[in-house]
Amino acid sequence: MKRIEVGNYLDNNLTELLSKNTTLKDAANIGAETNISSSLILKVKNGTSRVTEMNKKAIDKLLVIAYQNIEANEKEAKKNKRTLKTILDCI
Repeated sequence: MKRIEVGNYLDNNLTELLSKNTTLKDAANIGAETNISSSLILKVKNGTSRVTEMNKKAIDKLLVIAYQNIEANEKEAKKNKRTLKTILDCI
């Protein structure tokens, strides 16, 4: 995976990763925080608009949120796996 560079589109792997691990609400929150429209953030996230100096800060924040969401989902999945294992061990 390459670096995020101003003037380029996000690569397909990154757009897929961001799509799977961020929500419209995440984009809206980042938009409110950075004064960049959530629709523009979504266009860059989906690979239909280029990264600019102006929107890069929002995309960087979106990457952080995606990472945090992955971490939270991973913890939840491990907890659920333990619960199911306990149930299956009793069958």
